Amino acid sequence: LIYNNMTRKNYVKSDDSLVEDFKAYRVNNDRNRTAYNSFKSALWTLTVAIYLLVSFIYGIWLYSWIIFIIAGAIEEIVKGIMMLRSGKNV
Repeated sequence: LIYNNMTRKNYVKSDDSLVEDFKAYRVNNDRNRTAYNSFKSALWTLTVAIYLLVSFIYGIWLYSWIIFIIAGAIEEIVKGIMMLRSGKNV
């Protein structure tokens, strides 16, 4: 609980100014961007591992590069879902 509270920024608006709105937007946007970047790192690490594993085991180097196209599509689908859920740009 302590770690979670210290790592997540909670912003409380002090007044209704444009600067305060921007600060609140930035805190919320940073959370979404951090989650998306973590997903992206894991996705591409797994993609390379799967590519190498499939290529070495089955010896299909000629066709296994298609795994990268599939991973790119998965990344864009998840990005779209995150944008729809938050209503903001990632």
